[in-house]
Amino acid sequence: MSFEVNDYLLEKSKPYPFCPGCSHGQVLDALGKALPMVGVAPNRVALVTDIGCIGISDKHFGMHTFHGLHGRSVTYATGLKLGNPDLTVVVLVGDGGLGIGGHHFLHAARRNVDITVLVCNNFNFGMTGGQHSVTTPHQAVTATTSEGNFEYPLDIAGLVDVAQGNFAARVMFYDPKLPEIIAEAIRSPGFAALDIWEMCTAYYAKRNKLNRTVLEEQLKERNLSTGIVVRRERKGYVEQYRQSLEALQGKPLSEGTPMASEFPRPSYPRQSVLIAGRAGQKVRSTAMILGRAGVLSDLYVTQRDDYPVTVMTGHSTAEMIFQPDPVNALTVDAPDYVLITAEEGRDVIRERLKGLPATSTVYALEELLPLDTPARVEPIPATAVDIQKKKTQIVLACVAWLAARTGVVSPEALRRAAQSEERQSISDENLATLAEMDARLARK
Repeated sequence: MSFEVNDYLLEKSKPYPFCPGCSHGQVLDALGKALPMVGVAPNRVALVTDIGCIGISDKHFGMHTFHGLHGRSVTYATGLKLGNPDLTVVVLVGDGGLGIGGHHFLHAARRNVDITVLVCNNFNFGMTGGQHSVTTPHQAVTATTSEGNFEYPLDIAGLVDVAQGNFAARVMFYDPKLPEIIAEAIRSPGFAALDIWEMCTAYYAKRNKLNRTVLEEQLKERNLSTGIVVRRERKGYVEQYRQSLEALQGKPLSEGTPMASEFPRPSYPRQSVLIAGRAGQKVRSTAMILGRAGVLSDLYVTQRDDYPVTVMTGHSTAEMIFQPDPVNALTVDAPDYVLITAEEGRDVIRERLKGLPATSTVYALEELLPLDTPARVEPIPATAVDIQKKKTQIVLACVAWLAARTGVVSPEALRRAAQSEERQSISDENLATLAEMDARLARK
């Protein structure tokens, strides 16, 4: 099966939110072109982003994305790859994040973990005001080195070589071969990294009169070359780890037990649901119950979550797709059904509500109305879900209401899915909520 750029890179999400002249957009375009060359389906790609200007790139891609703490992107990527070796895992990190998480980068290369790290190297911390980083050239002027940087820059590709990683390349952001080099890095087994020299037009380029000619002169001054710098064929960590476990167990590793379907498949060709609430309402865990009910009904299900870095405050959303065939595109332009359970969720999707078609339906707690949307709006009465009694069960009660109204899953499948919680106390609480909702809905 062949794929196109827009299967990965969401054209509708442009323009990019970068400063005028920033080269990050060219790197994202190159990554979008590289992924079809590799040929892996979007639902088998995970993009991990770090903090920083390049870190806000995940929303531009229609595949699995993970946005974490500053400097920790390589650790998240390692965990994703070990947890699911079939995933193609790509990291986008700046030179700032690379310096903060340098030990993670070093040890991932040393272990030869099967991930691809794209270092968007613009020689300073761009998002926070242009401070010097581990790649800032000697004598360069930054917000923290006004008299010139007395440190010497880290050679990223050289570090990969010393650590015995399998692949490293150094490339300019304007190199027409950048997509091909990214594709080659992704295809390379084991650890792969690209040192992509970029242009921070807001800070570094202004302070150092940087242009393409100066970039190339700096290469010569440091006796560095562009192109592929490291290529070796050492076994990747994931392959060796699997072989080690199989040797200990004396048998091949199990791929896991698939969840068998227990309920009739709904008749629709595809349904999509967006749940928008607040942190602490168990939005994500409730969406997992809904998704599990879909799998038990012989459907393929995807779930994309969004929430801020704060704990127990702010919004929490879950976007889901249900269909009888494998799901390649993981994003939804216009959900068939939207469920709103809190002000924070309503406010974070406010603009999206305005763009919904009339064919979409929004179910919202009546206290959250009115809504500015052309979609059909159906209030959920406070008495229908007993808001006061169910502070942590309100989303599950509303999901039961949604399922009864739409048939996205059956009440039976939802109850069965709620029984799969690891803690019996949580399972019992969920089942009690669903039983109460069944009774309330039966009286309507």
